[in-house]
Amino acid sequence: NDITQYPVFPWVLSDYKSEKIDLNDASVFRDLSRPVGALNEERLKKFVERYNSFEDEIMPKFHYGSHYSSSGIVLYYLLRLEPFAGLAVSLQGGKFDHADRLFDDLPGTWEGVLSDMSDVKELIPEFYYCPEILRNVNNFNLGTRQDGKVLGDVSLPPWASDAADFISKHQQALESEYVSSHLHEWIDLVFGCKQRGEQAVEACNVFFYMTYEGQVDIDAITDPMQQKAALDQIAHFGQTPYQLFKAGHPCRMPIEECICPLFATPAAVKSYEVDAGNSERTSIGQMRLTNESIVMMSSLYPYQVTVMDFQANTPDSSGLPFSGKSKAKAFTAISTLTRKLSAVTNLLDSGLSAWSSGLDMNLNFKDCTAISEDGRYIFSCGYLDYTIRFCDSHSGRSIEVLRGMVQPTCLKLSQCGSILVVGFRNSTVGVWVVQPGLKSATEKVSGMTSNMDSFFFNSVSFADWLLKEKRDDLGYQNLVFVNTLSFCCGAVRCVDVNTDLDTVVALTYERELIYHSLSKSTFTKVNDVEADSVMISNENFVVATNPKNGSVSCFSMNGLLLRTITVPTLSHLEPQAMSNRGKYLALSGSIPNKADKVCKVLVYNLLSMELTFEHDLENFVASCAFSSDDTNLVAVLDAGEVMVFTDPATSLKLVDQMLRLGWQESGLEALQ
Repeated sequence: NDITQYPVFPWVLSDYKSEKIDLNDASVFRDLSRPVGALNEERLKKFVERYNSFEDEIMPKFHYGSHYSSSGIVLYYLLRLEPFAGLAVSLQGGKFDHADRLFDDLPGTWEGVLSDMSDVKELIPEFYYCPEILRNVNNFNLGTRQDGKVLGDVSLPPWASDAADFISKHQQALESEYVSSHLHEWIDLVFGCKQRGEQAVEACNVFFYMTYEGQVDIDAITDPMQQKAALDQIAHFGQTPYQLFKAGHPCRMPIEECICPLFATPAAVKSYEVDAGNSERTSIGQMRLTNESIVMMSSLYPYQVTVMDFQANTPDSSGLPFSGKSKAKAFTAISTLTRKLSAVTNLLDSGLSAWSSGLDMNLNFKDCTAISEDGRYIFSCGYLDYTIRFCDSHSGRSIEVLRGMVQPTCLKLSQCGSILVVGFRNSTVGVWVVQPGLKSATEKVSGMTSNMDSFFFNSVSFADWLLKEKRDDLGYQNLVFVNTLSFCCGAVRCVDVNTDLDTVVALTYERELIYHSLSKSTFTKVNDVEADSVMISNENFVVATNPKNGSVSCFSMNGLLLRTITVPTLSHLEPQAMSNRGKYLALSGSIPNKADKVCKVLVYNLLSMELTFEHDLENFVASCAFSSDDTNLVAVLDAGEVMVFTDPATSLKLVDQMLRLGWQESGLEALQ
């Protein structure tokens, strides 16, 4: 929370004038081997001349009297957002600075960075994910410039259609091959071996001595006025980060050797059909892809669970880029591609079944069920008896059953598996912590297996409940209730949660999209959002899908609508999976009036909202999931097949890297 030590990011582009920009052209990028002050040769000569001619008994030589990162620079960029707007006003004595000195023109700011002797500032992280810094979303009165221009939104390069488009392209530039191959040079300047010493002098990268850590002993200054002046200098005129590396930072591996996410090269993606070989399985409604298996759950009574062995990027003896080798000899092989781990589990096999009553047919099955990260446990809600159930997928037995006074309508398990959120008809969302050491029904105390814990939402807080020491009376609990988030809106239709972003998003039946902090009481509401599903991307935005008109909308984490696309020619559009890194969204939809193909799988790049991949299928898609490293997309079809989309070269790269490390596996003997 120290604005004087705010994160620093580099300028990566040098072209802010062209109508279009080609990120495959090296000439549009900034030279990352040089500090900002050395990018202009004419100006650099003046800095070098000043350095060579500077002589002082106390102050060491320096190239730049200003700095690339300071509290003033942070407030300059973040002027349009709170709490930074308030800090900027406070710094200027109760009003904004003169309009001519405010951040208003991005190409103009770049020109100033190249030409002004006192301006060598870099960027901040928000330029790569937060379009709101470029828009006057709060309608601040920023004044009028001398040329008569009234300040509002920031002027952008011609190649950016709006703030969201600029942020998208800017992020793609940061992740481009050129920047990835040269970023280590900039790291050397800011955090590494060229930050100090002779290498810093050679790189023309020496700043005023008081910006470096350990150069001033504040306690040794006895004069109060001089001590205050030194503290003000350090606080307001920039601080050089702590030197992390004394040797040169290594360059990233060549792209040819890297394990890249699927769809980074769409033309290389191949599809493989796997016959699950299970005639007993009914229509699939939910699935989970673990590191070792595919766990599938039927959406029809009696809600059966099927487990298939699957290991991505582990070639089998036939040369396929994945493996389906059985873990135990007792299990019968289905084909050379897959083996069934066990008989289909009937979850109604005992009186302790978690499925003793059916789900409310008015609710979406996928929104009411979730499978744990390892595929062993199932969370469900939407029952007519208002319960939330936690069961063992292997035995079908209940582990914990929670009952409230209001019907749960949806639930979601966080990506890390540590948080369970449940939406209710009374406009609230309950939050549970999932204990790291989950105990199965057979491991728990017998009295706990059938225990029904009552939760009266919006009446008894978790803190009061905890003070009554109910937990000690009940014994071990797999799910610990921690909070109720109240939205004061319509019934909750679907939810998603992201612990990294500290956010729960909920879509209500009143067409409201609600953002709520997990750790605070703050929330943001967006009205008139026509959608049936909502997902949080790790790329820092929220995706809402409307199957009625085939639209997909992206919102920022502040509720700003970034862009909307309409998927043409498909009906019954359904979001299936989002990549773990949050960059790709897999959708499926029905193909009308086509005899041989009935369904299409589409994958969109959420940064650009461009179609990256499409594939026609003969059966409808029931559910999809990305592998943990985003190198495989697995689709389960209604007819029982499993489709695997992957780049076969990825598995070969992975095997090659493992063999270099001396790793061997019996399954690879056929490849050697």
